[in-house]
Amino acid sequence: PVHLIGKLATKPRFKHLTFLTSPVGGIELITLIEGYSSAVLLDTLKTAKGRPGEVKHYLFPLFNETYHLSSQHDVSFEQAMELGKRLGVQLPVTIHIVAIEIEDNLALGEEMSPSILGQLDVILGAVEAVLEEVM
Repeated sequence: PVHLIGKLATKPRFKHLTFLTSPVGGIELITLIEGYSSAVLLDTLKTAKGRPGEVKHYLFPLFNETYHLSSQHDVSFEQAMELGKRLGVQLPVTIHIVAIEIEDNLALGEEMSPSILGQLDVILGAVEAVLEEVM
């Protein structure tokens, strides 16, 4: 997602949006999205029937848990958002999650697999379409 966010941030039609990247998940996401009225979170996902490069769009809280939004050492994304609400944190009213299906969710790093790299333009177009629809 880091490479995609870099490309999206340079698009003139998205200049009114704030693009952030972060390696954190769980509770630490609260401070990243605090104060925004809406948010679109881009992450990766590995499902049994998914095709690598497939782009899925969810509206929180109706979503499958994605790879980085939750932390293995922390709480789930849903638990973090609930905690933020209980603490009175001003969280976005609307949270969209755009998830890109990947082949391997155990390898850490910013490098893309060859199958994802080969579809980068198609993936970018699908993510752009979601941003245009929701923002």
